[in-house]
Amino acid sequence: MIEYTPLFLGFVSGIVMGSFTTAIVHRVPMGRSFVHSKNDGVERSSCPSCGHVLAWYDLIPVISWISLMGRCRYCRRPIGGRYVAIELFMGILGAIIIHILGITVYGGLALFALPFIVSILFIFFRYREVYMLKSLGKTLLGILVLTALWSAYVLTV
Repeated sequence: MIEYTPLFLGFVSGIVMGSFTTAIVHRVPMGRSFVHSKNDGVERSSCPSCGHVLAWYDLIPVISWISLMGRCRYCRRPIGGRYVAIELFMGILGAIIIHILGITVYGGLALFALPFIVSILFIFFRYREVYMLKSLGKTLLGILVLTALWSAYVLTV
């Protein structure tokens, strides 16, 4: 029988990490940091159309996009569906990872690596370039480590 609480936790963890992934996918190709800016030390999320800095309640994954009907609260212009699509995709992947690996160290490591792997794939498919070449080696190492962990997990089950 499927236990739904871990699946729900995996889904919620996935959509939260999906929000982080959308920041990476949106900012890195434009040369913006997804961690720090030169001005105030924090790169804040803003509307792609009007540039208004978004409040915390505008950034609740999936819920904010649905409640605002896919529009900016400030200028009312549409905000692309790719943001919520990535969040939902990551939520589904998070639930799948937790279903397979459980709430374990293996599941946590897989969830931690997921945003970086998915963001590199999304950026590559959109721009046909890998902007995070420094991170690519680390990502490949992460994939190898996850594969080794998966193998160890499968052998212990």
